[in-house]
Amino acid sequence: MMKKVLVWILCAGLLFGSIACADDMTTTLPADAVSAPETENAGAADSGAGERWFVFNPKVRCDYMDEMFPGAMAETWYNLVDAVMAGEDTFACETKLLYDWVTGQFPDRYFPVLVDIIDPAAGGMVGDGVAKIGYKVSREESAKAISGFIALVEDIVNTAVQPYYTDLEKALSLYLYFSKKYVYDYDTYYQMNSQYLEYISAYRLLTGGTGICQEISAAYSYLLMQVGVSATIMMGDSDLTGEGHQWSYVRLNGKNYHIDPTYALSDPGTLEFFMMSDKKRAEEYPPEEYVVGSNFTTVYPHPDYRADDDSLTPLWHTRLISFDHDAGIMHCLYCDLEGNSHYVDFSYSDTEGVHLIPGSVQ
Repeated sequence: MMKKVLVWILCAGLLFGSIACADDMTTTLPADAVSAPETENAGAADSGAGERWFVFNPKVRCDYMDEMFPGAMAETWYNLVDAVMAGEDTFACETKLLYDWVTGQFPDRYFPVLVDIIDPAAGGMVGDGVAKIGYKVSREESAKAISGFIALVEDIVNTAVQPYYTDLEKALSLYLYFSKKYVYDYDTYYQMNSQYLEYISAYRLLTGGTGICQEISAAYSYLLMQVGVSATIMMGDSDLTGEGHQWSYVRLNGKNYHIDPTYALSDPGTLEFFMMSDKKRAEEYPPEEYVVGSNFTTVYPHPDYRADDDSLTPLWHTRLISFDHDAGIMHCLYCDLEGNSHYVDFSYSDTEGVHLIPGSVQ
């Protein structure tokens, strides 16, 4: 189960946020905090303004996929995607093992709507390099669901991301979009105590607006892949509660980072859980408990992933107000040890991480 409780304190005497796979997501903010982060020179993340530049990609991939899985697995997955989009009954697949992986593990990560379309148990007869596809719905319903999902993803990306954004800005803008758009699903959280729930999926979050950590992190990573940012999911058990949790794992400029969009739902704008290093994530989840890419990595060997870049440390104690793409500046709210709020500016225009701009503290 993916459950956890965490209350974190940014500075002495000030409750700045509380998190999100769990029981209490109430938040007390400084009186002068800005409630809805904006993007300068690009329009608000949820305004819908700007050029509709993005076109849906049915075959997303990322560095982690290429590193973790045999090449035949990705190609078999793409064969399945092509076949389902064409409404066909079979797809090119050499073995039952490949069938089980690409129908049972890939849909939620790489094409979430297929979770509601494909029934792995109803297909799987493999012979002469071909496998039968099992469908949960009619071909007409399948085509309608795929069309609607494509439109939804295009709307989200065209609303939240601009074509000239850097990979960091893409990750940031989608992180902010999630923090304002989606709601944590406590009913499902509590139901998981007593029963297995089949309906949990990234597709449910994106279409229904509510979900738990598995759904939130998978959907966030999926949208990052849609805009060309390498992303997967990571699981771990809390060192405080022993409960499981899932978050996103991304690669920017050749470096790995943890991003936890679930934790951001309680406080739109908080950067406490954005671009974390292993050291930061280990404050609650010990690295020996991490499992990258769900249970894929228990079967297939992969690189020993490390997130050892601490260059974004200054952001973890702030709340984003806006960012200026042209200037490469983030405008943030910072709380000092005395509980006082200050406006600060960080430069992120070079490759050395983020830097406080001298004289920007107000």
